[in-house]
Amino acid sequence: CDDRDGDGVLDVRDNCVAVANSNQRDRDYDNQGDICDPDRDGDNVANGTDNSPDDYNPSQADTDGDGIGDASDLCPSVNSTDNADPDHDGRGNPCDTDDDGDGVLDGVDNCPLTANTSQIDPDSDGVGFACDPDERHNFFNTARLIDRNLFFLENHPVIIPLPICPRCGGPSLPLGYLERVSVELPAGVGLRISDSSGQAAAVGIDNGAVQVLQFQPRPFALTPFFVSGSATGRQAAVPLGDPAADGIRYYLELYAGEGVDLNQTYAVTITLESLVPSTIYLPVVER
Repeated sequence: CDDRDGDGVLDVRDNCVAVANSNQRDRDYDNQGDICDPDRDGDNVANGTDNSPDDYNPSQADTDGDGIGDASDLCPSVNSTDNADPDHDGRGNPCDTDDDGDGVLDGVDNCPLTANTSQIDPDSDGVGFACDPDERHNFFNTARLIDRNLFFLENHPVIIPLPICPRCGGPSLPLGYLERVSVELPAGVGLRISDSSGQAAAVGIDNGAVQVLQFQPRPFALTPFFVSGSATGRQAAVPLGDPAADGIRYYLELYAGEGVDLNQTYAVTITLESLVPSTIYLPVVER
């Protein structure tokens, strides 16, 4: 019953008895775990000299001569050591015209490595909200989300994450905590607040006035920050924070209704308030 490396796998079953590797990953199925296998892809080329140590490539072919073997080079015809693929589309950044896969080409994308279809940039510094640390810092301090113009897309809502109690300082919410969202928007724009399962937490009306939506989030619901202008953006976008323990998130969705011109931008102001009801304890009077 020995487990010399303390990884929870007994030595008799451990494929790396002296090196902790609880996942027991063995890429080439030679009964040597990848973490202790000198040739983990099994192509008879040692890891240290293999130009694709995780992909079988005994020929070591490298068409573009960038030191990354063709077997694992996501841009085999472009000489570049950048083999990153943030949008997981199978094309590396050097040969991908839309690195983050948000539908906005890199040359005009204000966050080329962070998906942000809406291109929201509250401080107009050329760096989008999705990847601007200054804007996120200011957002935490002021709890004011947007006071800028939005461009609506046909048949797709603008989806904006709502942080839950940014001043609470932790994942716990006070008893009876309520979130109030005030939205000033033009006529024809509808809105609702939904959670990550698609259930509506609050629904507004497209009356072109200041609307106040109030809802009670589930406990431990903290929302990472990213902004998207498409219905699929929640999956494509890269969160700017750690997800909540139970995965519950809340979003403000703005819909372009009848009378909204998709060729122009509209001024929308969104403000958040955290409400914690007061508890009054009355004295007990014995009779």
